[in-house]
Amino acid sequence: MPITVPDTCSTMRRILRAPGTDRVDLLRSMPERARGMYRGEVDLVAMHFEASGFPIDRDEEPCLDAALRSLGAA
Repeated sequence: MPITVPDTCSTMRRILRAPGTDRVDLLRSMPERARGMYRGEVDLVAMHFEASGFPIDRDEEPCLDAALRSLGAA
């Protein structure tokens, strides 16, 4: 069974550095590989926010710091 480990650190960095108007579409691409884990149609962006995902409309610097320090080190 193959195991896929997406590079969420680079994707998170790209999302948080993008203009605010582009962030939802970029965020939508991040969990796309997980779509097959769910039955039926799932709004992956809504799920991101419901599951305590990082905000895309504020706190860019703390989130970038977390991505660079914590995710990058992992």
